[in-house]
Amino acid sequence: MYDTVIHAIFLVIGFFGNVAIIYMYSFKINKSRDDRHYILSLAYVDAMLCVFCSTFVFTKNLNPLHYPNDEACKFLTFCSNILFFTSLLILIAICIHRYRHICLSMADTMATKTKYTVIGISLAVSVVFTLPKLIYYKVIHIKLSDGTIGRVCSSDMTIPGSEVLVSGLTVLLIIISALGSIVMTVLYCLVARVIYKQIKQFKGMRIQKVRFRNLYGNLRASIINAFERENASRRSSYDRPMVKLESVTEENQLEILQQEVNVGFQEVPKCDKGTLRKNPSRNRSKSKTKSLAVYLSANRKARRSSLMFFAVTAVTVLSYIPTWTYALLDAKDPSRWFQMPLVTFHFLVFLRSLSVLGFLTHPWIYVYYDKALQKEIKKIIRRGSGYEDSNSF
Repeated sequence: MYDTVIHAIFLVIGFFGNVAIIYMYSFKINKSRDDRHYILSLAYVDAMLCVFCSTFVFTKNLNPLHYPNDEACKFLTFCSNILFFTSLLILIAICIHRYRHICLSMADTMATKTKYTVIGISLAVSVVFTLPKLIYYKVIHIKLSDGTIGRVCSSDMTIPGSEVLVSGLTVLLIIISALGSIVMTVLYCLVARVIYKQIKQFKGMRIQKVRFRNLYGNLRASIINAFERENASRRSSYDRPMVKLESVTEENQLEILQQEVNVGFQEVPKCDKGTLRKNPSRNRSKSKTKSLAVYLSANRKARRSSLMFFAVTAVTVLSYIPTWTYALLDAKDPSRWFQMPLVTFHFLVFLRSLSVLGFLTHPWIYVYYDKALQKEIKKIIRRGSGYEDSNSF
């Protein structure tokens, strides 16, 4: 079947893409980044999802009416559902983290241990919700309209209470996924609103900074020229100390004014006793306020990180739609797959193959938004092609 070929392609691209992301963020990217642990956890989950979901499809398509055994059915169903639900909970945790960081202006004070605890809780909750599948999902016999008896991997509705439990659990998981998607949509809309306001504010600050530089640039040049003329006259005569002192004082006043513009128009601290002005390097080390350039850079990185996770979430939520469709169709009557028209069957099979599309696109989203990752990839490519060695000679 053609969806087997599609899943084979998805398996190769998704697995090796996420393994590459795991390697880059484990060994090449700065380990102090606040989003590193979430990216790594998502990459691990996505890599395993590509493997288990694709393997599950392969075993079903190998012989649709003769599934191998109960163990493979239970194991692949259980693992696929755990990873699917864990991915959703991690994305919700990331969304809340970005909302706190951007909208509430809360710095990332969460320890590494706490982040891994959140990821562990997500995994534990997923296991609890998926445990019933170990009991009710197995190889069952179905009878088609032409009298053919088949063996398929699905829920066993002959067990007492299975119809209510399986159907109810499926609907509950879909509702939780839908509510999680709505919560993430609302929070990311609030994040986008704050980011839009920040961009407008920072644009105005840049314009004001350029205006101040242009305003005092000519004044600085004229005073420097005057100072150079005084130095030239000083070489010929040493009896004019007052002129020198006044020139130095004017220059220092201009430098203080220029420094005030560069640090975001903050008040310059008073000079120490016996000095004309504070040492700029000492001022920067003691000041708790970042310069405008550093502040803009940090906020730019935070915005790109938020946009990156928003794109990851959007693609993942869209990939839930075929999963929900397949779960609803397969929950009550697995034989309906073989009773529907051929065109409808192939369309639904194609939708099922798109369920892993979100997980294999995540590495490409990371590469697109993460400048540090792009830089490291370029280094590896240049090193592999011998570009750096050729430039060294």
